[in-house]
Amino acid sequence: MIIHKILHPISLMISRKIHGKTLHILSEMPLEKGGTIYMANHSCRWDVPVAVDLLKRHTYVLAGKQSLQFMDWLGFEINGTVWVDRKNRNSRSFAYKRMKKLLMKNNNLLIFPEGTWNLLPSSPMLPIYWGGITLAMETGKPLIPVVMEYRGNDVYIAFDKPIHYLKNQDKKQSADMLRDTMATLRWNIWEYFPKEKRSEIDMKEWDKEKEKRLKEYPKLNYRVVLGETVFATLPYVIVVLISKYLAMNNTKKGHWKEYFIEKYIDKKSYD
Repeated sequence: MIIHKILHPISLMISRKIHGKTLHILSEMPLEKGGTIYMANHSCRWDVPVAVDLLKRHTYVLAGKQSLQFMDWLGFEINGTVWVDRKNRNSRSFAYKRMKKLLMKNNNLLIFPEGTWNLLPSSPMLPIYWGGITLAMETGKPLIPVVMEYRGNDVYIAFDKPIHYLKNQDKKQSADMLRDTMATLRWNIWEYFPKEKRSEIDMKEWDKEKEKRLKEYPKLNYRVVLGETVFATLPYVIVVLISKYLAMNNTKKGHWKEYFIEKYIDKKSYD
């Protein structure tokens, strides 16, 4: 709607007011004309206002229906949001059709394909929904991966080059590649920070950080998020634990990781 574009300067002001972070852009942001799909990682309450502020130009947001604080609700409504109940097939179908319509009218769209917060310390990306990839295939619009990493009041951001999909590309393979691309972007950001020895890593510190993020948004139903996160990523967590065990015991890993991911991880879809 034209009203959202008119109110976009107000949306930017609200977003900056909400997040209050300092943004550090580590790679050039690609600029595409005629509508773009931005796929971003999701780890805390600040992701949406940070992304809206970061992208600058007006971009609709795909968001799950949930309880919201007033300022967040206001920001979503002024910006323009496609609401979806991911557990409801009709809601998913309606949201998909609306996103497709927006893209065909050359609007931009922001999607968090993990579908929930990633609060796992050893997994850069959760398994992703591939609805955004399907949108890119059917509309011919470019898809741009972007990741955000938080360190206190600083946010480190990296983009990858635009991806152009063909209509007949394999969705599962495309989702695998997109997840790998986004995970690599996040690993690259982690390399900006001092490396720690395994013996110096205190998992209690991550637990404190996780609790801090949850307390920042008490309206989040974390019991649901936790269940979805654990069961969706359990095979990957097993892979990580096996890899760490083998590495610590100086054992050759072979193809354990590839085997478990291919055999057990089920990629999620809007379909």
